[in-house]
Amino acid sequence: MIFLFNEDHIINCEIDTLRQTIKELYKFKVDIMSYSFFKANRLNTFNILPLNPKQNNFINHFDVDKNKLKLIGKISPHYFHVSLISIFSTKYFNQLINSENIKIKFHSKIFNKIIEKLYPGKKYLILEKINFFLNKPNFSLNNWPICTPFNFEKIWYQDLNSNGEWRQGIPKYELFTDFDDDNTAYGESLIKRGLYPNDEKYFRPRIIRSNLLSEFFLELKKGDTYDLTYYNSRDRILICPVL
Repeated sequence: MIFLFNEDHIINCEIDTLRQTIKELYKFKVDIMSYSFFKANRLNTFNILPLNPKQNNFINHFDVDKNKLKLIGKISPHYFHVSLISIFSTKYFNQLINSENIKIKFHSKIFNKIIEKLYPGKKYLILEKINFFLNKPNFSLNNWPICTPFNFEKIWYQDLNSNGEWRQGIPKYELFTDFDDDNTAYGESLIKRGLYPNDEKYFRPRIIRSNLLSEFFLELKKGDTYDLTYYNSRDRILICPVL
């Protein structure tokens, strides 16, 4: 199997839990399973019942074809069935790589912005329809610059023309957690949980005046308490806000 490790996702489970999860991936011949964004994952143990999953001790799994992808689109319209934060079978990983073996690829930031403006929230769908015709002469219009890995990811409707079948896994326990990104699920990141150290060794805040979020003074009497807990509601914390 191939574990596509992303450096900003940190193991957040017992080693034996990860070991047993991987064993079940082998045992049940799972082709792909996302290992992080446990709460932010748009398919999880609570909403996959319509997909007729097989339930195991550490993972649930189900077989996927283009009809199942349509069903996934009804359950979770924004679900990416291929994600960079995944564990793959070697066979399926090679299949995905080969499917991207297009002779000429190009990306237009301006064109993408126009599509997003004309069709808000439907950019991936419009590009998929355009590429249906472009792929025949071996061309591809990419959503992201071709020097980045993000075009590898696929939203559910990007394989509807495929006749293939693969096996998808869903972890029953949280395995990894991103340290600074909630990915739309507030409280997902280690920072929001208060589990990631906020000092210069790990996170260097650029303490300049423009980063000053707020300033106020407290006068406390003996025995008074005041909760100084603060977590910004932005999905991703890029600059540490200074109070």
